[in-house]
Amino acid sequence: MIDADLNNPHDQFLVSRLRGRFSSKGLRILLLDWITYHNLPFNIVNTERFQRILLYGNPLIDVTHIPSAKTLLRMLESEYRGAVGPVTEVLRSARSQIHFSFDGWTSKSYTSFLGINAQFIDNHFVQHRILLGLRPLSGRHNGASLADEVADTLAFWQINDPDKIGYFTLDNAANNDTCMDGLAFEHGFSPEERRIRCAAHIFNLCVRAMLYGSKRENFAAIIAADGDDQDDDEELVDQAIDEALDVEMEDGMDEDFEANTAVGIPEEDLLSSHPAPEEINGATFREYSQNGAPGMLHNTGIQLRASQQLYEQFLQSQRKESGHESTLHWVFNNATRWNSDMRMMERALRLRSALNTFFNDVQNRWETEGLGDKPKPAVLQYRLSAYDWKVIEVLVKLLKPFEIATKQLQGDGIPRREVDVW
Repeated sequence: MIDADLNNPHDQFLVSRLRGRFSSKGLRILLLDWITYHNLPFNIVNTERFQRILLYGNPLIDVTHIPSAKTLLRMLESEYRGAVGPVTEVLRSARSQIHFSFDGWTSKSYTSFLGINAQFIDNHFVQHRILLGLRPLSGRHNGASLADEVADTLAFWQINDPDKIGYFTLDNAANNDTCMDGLAFEHGFSPEERRIRCAAHIFNLCVRAMLYGSKRENFAAIIAADGDDQDDDEELVDQAIDEALDVEMEDGMDEDFEANTAVGIPEEDLLSSHPAPEEINGATFREYSQNGAPGMLHNTGIQLRASQQLYEQFLQSQRKESGHESTLHWVFNNATRWNSDMRMMERALRLRSALNTFFNDVQNRWETEGLGDKPKPAVLQYRLSAYDWKVIEVLVKLLKPFEIATKQLQGDGIPRREVDVW
């Protein structure tokens, strides 16, 4: 209950204002918007602690005003059904063609979905991006299955006019080629003309091939976008790598390569576990990158993730090196985000001294605590030499243009403040 004196005119006015501003329907709509926007579980409204917060915010309401999870779910279904007609009309009256992008996603419970988005300009010249469908996928995710799901979604929203169907921005997976063939056959357009390759996906393929090597056929989709002569493309890539590395290595020739390396470690241990070739050029660099410095950082991360004790040793080595309690976590890279490789290498460079201390500590512990008769800790084979660190520095510089290009492609092109017309 609110602590108010209802005989006091001032308190009467405040209570009246509170009651006048509160609406049970408004509360339900706000709760539904909050839950769906942040992807929260519906039953959060049933929890005692959530209800405490809500009741504290407005003492005039009680638990009977708070909708149940089932009520919110029914509201969501009702809101969706009510939106189908207006959205269909907005799509029908769009001034521009309707362009599409779709991709698969798998939940933590291993349920697969196909998200299908539409981008268009309405009859008031307002740009929109809306989710047309999040369709569950079962069975094989081949091109024919994807085409059926997309075609059914377009039919549901009554997007049947071939002149209204625009372009499709998709990643470079082979099943998307087959999918586009099926959609083109059904709606009567050229699959090659209407297909836009996802630049971010191409960047990811290029960078990961450079860092970790790639089978020759993995470049096929990339090369096909620029020309049919793979040898010419590879020669240009080789030339760019050669020029970048030549400049970088010349700049560092007078540096003391032994600086910032481990102290008291046998000379053979300072060499890379996967030594770089004496002469670095495009061809030898690709071969080296399969198991070279980036791969050793990746494998170091695997070892750290697999052992809580080892990870704590990594953090302790930072404290030992810096003299403070604050530490930085290892950046774990992943296969779908090339910039995670760049962040991993940048973090490793920042922690270079601490990493050397870490490897020293692991080595010393293995040798001095009676563990010498046990196999050498696997993480020690991924110790980076001074030359490996130089390669990491070069790679970070080589990736900068990719980072700039990726940022330029970010966003949806919808202005959210006054900007120049583009």
